[in-house]
Parts: sequence; structure tokens; C-alpha cells
Amino acid sequence: MPGPAPALLPLAGVLGIAGGVCLVLDSLAVDLFGTESSGPNTLGVLVPVFGTFLIVGLFAAVRATAPTRLLDWGFALNLVGLTLVAGVDFARTYVFAAMDDDAVDALLESGPTKPAFITAGTVFVLGAVLFGAALIRAGHAPRASWLYTLTAAPSGFASLLPDVPGAIAQAAAGAAIVALGWSLRTPSPRPAVRAASR
Repeated sequence: MPGPAPALLPLAGVLGIAGGVCLVLDSLAVDLFGTESSGPNTLGVLVPVFGTFLIVGLFAAVRATAPTRLLDWGFALNLVGLTLVAGVDFARTYVFAAMDDDAVDALLESGPTKPAFITAGTVFVLGAVLFGAALIRAGHAPRASWLYTLTAAPSGFASLLPDVPGAIAQAAAGAAIVALGWSLRTPSPRPAVRAASR
């Protein structure tokens, strides 16, 4: 299997770094200082969009040298989870912001909205943990991969945490995303292709 185009991995890395920075800034502006305007909240909407490019780049880079089923499943679930989270963030930032608080509460208390949000978060967390575990197993940016894996659940469900712990979890996840993005900007020499573990 031919490796990914060299120019595309640094681009995925740059977009990943941008996504991590957006997550850190969003966690500070929104979670710590309670900013409710759509401007700072737009940073949060951009995170899963940039994150999608990052995980595609990471998947391509790691699969070229260490393909496994864990990597494939983790990538697929993480990609679906990021897509679902992007929809949730868009709804919270642009749809719910235009609605009355009582209408939002009623929407979340009845109907499929709350279960859909919880499902999106759960799929994202499972995908991030599996994908992070695959990166750890492949030896790709071990510290960043561990941090990404360990912060998946608290950052994925940050809205269920008190403000400060939620902001810290999201900032730590943002730092992990920046480091993973940087790993694509500065690729290290890779060992020879290993046989797939099946």
C-alpha cells in the first residue's frame, strides 16, 4: 500500500493544531468565563471539523507502518463520533442560542434530543479511546496519544462536569490534539512495515 502524500500529512497536522488551539480557547472563554455569545462558541464548533482532518492524517500515517483492526475500528468510530459531535455543537451554538431557555429545556427533557446528544458523546468517546489505544500500540507520539486517550471521556462529557473540571479536561484534550497535530508536522523516521495484528 503506498504511503500518504507527504504534503497532506503536514496540512492535516496544521489543521489539528488549529483544532487543539480552538478547543483550549473555547474551554477558557466558554467554560471558565461563561461567555454565551456565538463568536467564542464558534471555536467549539470548529474543533470537530479540524479534528476530522487530524484523525484522517493520523490514520494514514500510522496505517502505512502499523495497520491493525484496532486502528481501523478506532478511526471509523472516532470519525463518526466527531461528525455527530459537530452536529451537536452546531445545534447548541446556533439553534439553541436563538431559542428561549424554557423551550430548550423542554426539548432536552422530552423527545429524542437528549438521547441523541448522549449517543453522539458516547460514540465519540468510544472512538477516541479505541483510536488513542491504536496510536499508543503503534508507538505514535506516545505521550500525546496517552493524553488524548485519557482525556476522551472527561472532555467528551465536559458538559456534565462542573465548569472548572470540564474546562481543565477540555484544555488537556486540546493540548493532546495540538501535540498529535505537531507529530504530523514533524514526522519521525518510521520502522519497516510490520505485519497486521489480526
